[in-house]
Amino acid sequence: MKRVLCLCFMLMLSFVKAQEFNGSDSQSEVKQLVSSIAPLYSLLQSMTEGLPVENHLLIAPERSPHNHQFRPSDLQKLTQADYLLWVGPDLESMLPGVLHRLPSDAVQRSFMAMAQLNLLPTRDHHSHGHDHDHHHGEYDAHLWLDISNLQLLAAQIYQDLLQINPAWQPTLAVNFQRTQQELHQLDAHLLASLASIGDAPFIVFHDAYQYFEKRYGLQSIAAVLDPGRVGTSLQRQFQLRALIREHQALCVFVEPQFEQSRVRAMVGDSAQIKELDPLGVGLPLDSQLHLLVLRQIADQLQLCMLGE
Repeated sequence: MKRVLCLCFMLMLSFVKAQEFNGSDSQSEVKQLVSSIAPLYSLLQSMTEGLPVENHLLIAPERSPHNHQFRPSDLQKLTQADYLLWVGPDLESMLPGVLHRLPSDAVQRSFMAMAQLNLLPTRDHHSHGHDHDHHHGEYDAHLWLDISNLQLLAAQIYQDLLQINPAWQPTLAVNFQRTQQELHQLDAHLLASLASIGDAPFIVFHDAYQYFEKRYGLQSIAAVLDPGRVGTSLQRQFQLRALIREHQALCVFVEPQFEQSRVRAMVGDSAQIKELDPLGVGLPLDSQLHLLVLRQIADQLQLCMLGE
């Protein structure tokens, strides 16, 4: 009888050890996480610090997500992905055509398809001209520029990663709390620092910033232009300078892909020219980029509008 009890105890002990080993093995298995654009990549980095994952970026910040042509190395990332985080077809318009390369068990998360987001309708630009050749959907796709949307996305990432590996819960909970706190603190800072700008008008060449504007009570006038066509039309130069005079705009904001000399030829001396960047060109690809993008937009607005 003692021998039977001893054998049963040893079998139970072996089972417990096996469970512990399997749990440890599951915890340490490296998962492949893929994000479409740098701000989402950064938020996912923040949420996965300390976890056995490899984060991959599909579209570099200096490339437009609207018409990015995916290379073989990009497709390889999708083929090996355990998780894909992207905005939606209104931003990464070429991505739906390659989603079939994802493994059947991969978790896919479209930011724009989430419930309870603050979604803003795409603005009508017929009155100011519109030279872009990419598709606009019903809603503005630049929704990471509203911190409340990033907070909702962080919560969704938490749930998605638990689905991939429930053993990650303790680390995920710590990361989620820290990420939310960082977003809350930045939001409070931006609300205070941008209040002095108020509704003073400024002009943007890419209408990507209405989420940021609505969040902080700002007002832009969109003069939407294709970077390749800046300065090539005397009519467009006349329209832009008339727009600046009409609204008494102090500043014209362009993105890094616009050549400053061509923009200056178009604007003349009627306004200052500064850069705004919604994607993080030149910023370190780390867990702080999504915060730095927002802070950098605010800094540039203050520098031009207030001379600070």
